[in-house]
Amino acid sequence: MKRVDRHSFPFVLFYRREGMNTISRYKVTVDGITYHVQVEDETGEVAAINRGDEQPAGNGQQRQPIEVRTHLPGNIYEVLCAKGDRVKKGETVVILEAMKMESPIYATEEGVIHSVEVSKGQTVKAGQVLVVIA
Repeated sequence: MKRVDRHSFPFVLFYRREGMNTISRYKVTVDGITYHVQVEDETGEVAAINRGDEQPAGNGQQRQPIEVRTHLPGNIYEVLCAKGDRVKKGETVVILEAMKMESPIYATEEGVIHSVEVSKGQTVKAGQVLVVIA
């Protein structure tokens, strides 16, 4: 039994961190109902909550766009994808130069690049959206 905001809930929490990304994913079960929760590491804010048995709206192929964010401030060294490209989970989409080191930024999910929000040489802040995957 865990206590959350003056309420007690029986739940099971499974934690899985996705590499060096700024969004952690949790699988939470409350009273036998499973939820998939995404939390921004930097702020602790809930980015998304989806019930485990929910089906996407429409034809079953749609889903919420996934924002790939930088974990450090720095400069964009190279953009390795373009709008419309298909990417696999874990594929490098951007290389960030920070603290005189090159850091790869990976796709957090498989999908198609919906938009690229940065360009080579651009300065970015920690947590800034780099790529959106649909």
